Amino acid sequence: SSVEELIDVVESLCSKGVDGIAVAADDGFQSWAQICEDNGVYYSIMLGALSDEDDRDFAKNLNYYMGSLGNYDYTFVGEDYADFIIDQQYEKVLITGPSQGLLDQADQMIAGALRKFDEAGTKYELIQTAWGDLFPSVAAALAADQYDAIFCPVSIMEFGLPQIFANNLVGKTVVMGHGTDESMGDVFGSVIPMFSDNLTT
Repeated sequence: SSVEELIDVVESLCSKGVDGIAVAADDGFQSWAQICEDNGVYYSIMLGALSDEDDRDFAKNLNYYMGSLGNYDYTFVGEDYADFIIDQQYEKVLITGPSQGLLDQADQMIAGALRKFDEAGTKYELIQTAWGDLFPSVAAALAADQYDAIFCPVSIMEFGLPQIFANNLVGKTVVMGHGTDESMGDVFGSVIPMFSDNLTT
């Protein structure tokens, strides 16, 4: 939805007397944050911290914002997944993620994974493109070649699962959603054919 639509929704919720609002993105943050402040409504961003420096500065003086003022470093998540893939001795990996949307998280995870793969000499193909082009690009790559593992920073499970089954990658696939905290590192002690911490999947 557009920023204008988001502002309309926030205004409507505040007028109905809600106690709190969780917004799925930080688009137009200063505009709708001020509406919440004026109405004494607590609010947060569902999928991460503020990505814009001006927004972070603005948030320092807010009373009802419940969230981080900085960017969390998700590099370790990509490193942990790469270590898991390397330990399983997978030889060819497809790495895919959006170049927009949750850009910081995806880029950090990919950077962490690529460093590990390069150090280990693991072969990989990287596909990073806009959401609209991501799905067909991954479908074409899967149809043209066989991969031992798929690494998806920021989940595309609703697309990825059919492709995984269609290309007989079950049991050799690592799929992930949004990294949230360092406790995720605990899951790598055993073999995980598929994994996602995205609650929508």
